[in-house]
Formats: sequence, structure tokens, C-alpha cells
Amino acid sequence: MTDLKRWGRADWLLLLLGGLLCYLSGRLGMATLVLQPSNITLLWLPSGIGLILCLRFGAVAIIPLVIASFLANFPGLNNSNLQQAQLHTWISAAIDALMPLLAARMLRWTLPMGLQRARELLLFGFYVCVIPVALSSILLALNLVWGGYIDKSYWPTMAVMLFLADSLGIVLVYQVYLGWSERFFINQRQIRASLLSILALVVIFTLAFGNQPWVLYLLLPVLVMQAFEGSFLLTCSLSSGSFAVVIYVSAKGLGPFDAGLYSAETAELAAFCFANALVLLGIALQNRQLRLSEQHRDAWQQVAFRDPLTGLLNRRGFEPQLELVDKGQAQS
Repeated sequence: MTDLKRWGRADWLLLLLGGLLCYLSGRLGMATLVLQPSNITLLWLPSGIGLILCLRFGAVAIIPLVIASFLANFPGLNNSNLQQAQLHTWISAAIDALMPLLAARMLRWTLPMGLQRARELLLFGFYVCVIPVALSSILLALNLVWGGYIDKSYWPTMAVMLFLADSLGIVLVYQVYLGWSERFFINQRQIRASLLSILALVVIFTLAFGNQPWVLYLLLPVLVMQAFEGSFLLTCSLSSGSFAVVIYVSAKGLGPFDAGLYSAETAELAAFCFANALVLLGIALQNRQLRLSEQHRDAWQQVAFRDPLTGLLNRRGFEPQLELVDKGQAQS
């Protein structure tokens, strides 16, 4: 439980800024990635932001999340019946706020230390991206049917679109949140590798959204190379930014995906981004674990083979060097 008595001004400010960010990202999505009704988008970043707020602040985060969701959704659900619009908007806001809280609780339950290893990705995907999001997507779609915003024959398709948009939002935001903890451990080699990746991504996007849409499928190999060569934070940031750009430009009718109303291409686009984002996150986690193992091995070798006071080789470290010298003399 969050102890409110220990909260400082910075905590309240961060909670307020988080709610504001949820609102702004929601409105941005509705303005640029809109489906119908006009509060449904291809990418719902507030789901990921809400997860971070619930992990950081607990159940208290529901308050700004409900307010932010209501303010973001109301223009799209507002119709001639004001009371009915307010009712269904409040229901949607409550569902939008409770979903990240449930996801945060399930994450704490299954992965108390958070997502740290690639082998934990299955648990994260199932308990954080599937169970809470599937439940909220069904409830949101039924609420839209109840309010008369969509025909009842469309609710399964709408539930799938909501599921993909919210799950993608969780993955794209949470991986950047994970990488932020390593922001002080980026070296020059990783920065150079990331600059080359950015250059390649610019070329791919320029061609893919021009007259060569097939080039977009080269996005994954570039990001895979980035996952091996770059830092964890830069890899996650480039992955999230790249797939956000793909969705945004596809919504404008460019590229190989036609993001139309309830179209098969729209579902393919969301599934393409979601699946590739998970794959890249798994590769980045595995590569990070390998780097940590190498660092630990070097640290243990330093302790085992060198004197802690002088830093010179001790007997354990000197004997292998002596054997090499003896072998060289024997061969000569």
C-alpha cells in the first residue's frame, strides 16, 4: 500500500504530470490515429503510462487516470443526449483506469522485480498484456454497444482493436521505462551504433512511405542489429518510436498497411507492431543479460587474480602467465 503521509511535493507533482500526460497522449491519438467512434485509436499510450503510474503510486493513481480518460474520451462520445454521453464516458474512464491498476498488481504478483530477463517475457505478456487488457477491451466494447455508438455485430472486432491498441501501448511505454534505469551506462560505441540505426530507419521510412512500401519490412532487421549493438535504453526508445511512426503514417494512408475502419489491414498493422515490439524487447533483454554476465565475470576475475590493495597479479593470476612463458620458451 502507498503511504500518503510520506509523500512529498515532488510525488504529487509527478502524479499530476502523469495524469496530464495520459490526457495529452490520448487526445493526440484521437486526433491522428482515429477510428470510429472518434474516441477509438490505433494506439492507446495512456494504457502504458497508466501502468507506470500504478506501479509508482499504487491505487491512488486511479484518480488522475479516471479524470484524464474522461476528458480525453468525452468529445468522441458526446452526442445529442448529454446525460447518456456522460454516463458512458464515466464507465469508459473507470475501465481505462482500473485496467492498468490490475496489470500493475499482476506484474507485482508474477514478477516482483519487474521484467528483467527474456524468459520472463511470456509471463509479462500473459499476465500484463493479455488478461487485464482482454477484460477491459470486452467491457469497453460492450459499453459502446450499450450506448449505441457501434452496432452489436461490430463489438467482437472492436474488442480486438481495443485489445491490440492497449497492449501495444503497454509494451511501447513499459520498455522505455525499463531502459530509463540504465540511462547512465551508455558508452560511445553504443551511441555510434544507435546513430547508424537512426540513419537506416530514416532511409527505410522515407522509401516505405514514398513509392517503395515493401521496404518497411526491413525495419525489424535494423532494430535487431540495434538490439545487439546499442544500449538497452536506446534500443527500447528506437523500437517504441519506430512503431509509433509506422502506426501514425499508416493511419494517413501511406505504407503497406491500409488503416481503415475495422479493416483487416488495421488489425494486421497493430498485430505487426505488437509482435515485433515484443520480439525486440526479448532480444534486448537477452543481450542485456549477456552483458551483465560478462561484467560480473570480469569483476570476479579482477577479485580472484589481483591483489585488492595494489592491483597487481597475485599467485592465482600470475601462474597462468608463467605457464604461457614456459610454453613459449619450450617451443623456441
